[in-house]
Amino acid sequence: MQRCALFACASLIALAACGEARSPEVRTASGTTKKRHVIVEKASARAPLFTEELDNLRRGVAAYLAKSDLAVEVVPIETVDALYGVASSGRRRDGGPLCSIPPSAHSVILQTYPDALLAQPSVTCGVDETCELMVTLTDPPPLGKRGSYENIRTFVAKTSRLDLVRAPAQLVVRDDEGSHAGGTISLTNEPPARAVDFEHLASTGTWSKPPSLAELDAARVEAEKCQAVSRRNVSYSGDATLAVDADGAVTRCELRSSEDPSSPERSACYCRALRTARFQAGRADRRVALYVFEHPAGGGVVANGKTFNAGAWLVANDGDGGVVQTADANEALSVCSRTANEKLRFKASVDVDATGKVVGASADGEPKAAKDCVVAALLKVRSTCTRSGNPRRIPIVVGGTVEPE
Repeated sequence: MQRCALFACASLIALAACGEARSPEVRTASGTTKKRHVIVEKASARAPLFTEELDNLRRGVAAYLAKSDLAVEVVPIETVDALYGVASSGRRRDGGPLCSIPPSAHSVILQTYPDALLAQPSVTCGVDETCELMVTLTDPPPLGKRGSYENIRTFVAKTSRLDLVRAPAQLVVRDDEGSHAGGTISLTNEPPARAVDFEHLASTGTWSKPPSLAELDAARVEAEKCQAVSRRNVSYSGDATLAVDADGAVTRCELRSSEDPSSPERSACYCRALRTARFQAGRADRRVALYVFEHPAGGGVVANGKTFNAGAWLVANDGDGGVVQTADANEALSVCSRTANEKLRFKASVDVDATGKVVGASADGEPKAAKDCVVAALLKVRSTCTRSGNPRRIPIVVGGTVEPE
């Protein structure tokens, strides 16, 4: 495999592209070619790094891509961050209406740059502080359309130092397209032994002995109180970074959620729990990184020896919508099923205004006695602003099961 050098410092990553890569240029109707925009997304890290350090790394990645042979136009980081800010303000566009629920940053970015390629930097570190920087450049499907992300090129850099951004380091880089297949997911009907797990502990700094997950047991129990915030029929995960002082207390917590849009309330709740952790005394230069995962719990309503489960599913994406949340509606629909003592089977729809607020609902199906209850439950659906700025109708199928307890 061809190799080349990467030099990382506080403000620059200088890369040389290795191997062959598919051209990201696009051909216009006139037969000419033009450069695609590249959005360098916020970096993810399963490593003891805080946001300002990841932002430094992200700027370095942008500088490299701008000078690479990929014939792309890198959107300035400040411009991209402004779009993240628009999404977090609950709007689809600067100065636009406030949405019923915040749109995803992904949709705001691709609405502004529909031709964009996405560059995702990520850092992972092992217990021995050996770290890997990966930059994956992908071509996403058009916004609102089904499709897969096509890999353009993947860069991987390994280092024996965690500090990718605060000190110079000579790294080895390879063009490693298509070699990261990902993991597997095991599905089971058995409920998890506990609601919240902390995993993948990594650390940096001077420790008399490596920190362990056992030192986080009390904080993990405290974190289970976040279930009320997290709506446990939907899983939650994120990467946390903790700063640890000489007494072993957590002085700073940052949790980067994998959700888009994310929930500040969830992140704040987990950080409050993690701040209760106490580690061994030692130097004040220490950090801990870990993965937080909250298992989804089975929903439904239990009554008369039966479990009634019901939910609303979107029939199709018409390209004008965005995030649609059905958690509140699903709970109410399960109550409808219990009241009727039957499983639900309805074709339905909800009408939303330009801000995504549900202003009406209709349903037709069985059992007919549950129709009014189903319509009332569907009014609890929540949606983001429409991209067109017009009202829309969202087609929905309501279904469910009734099982012995």
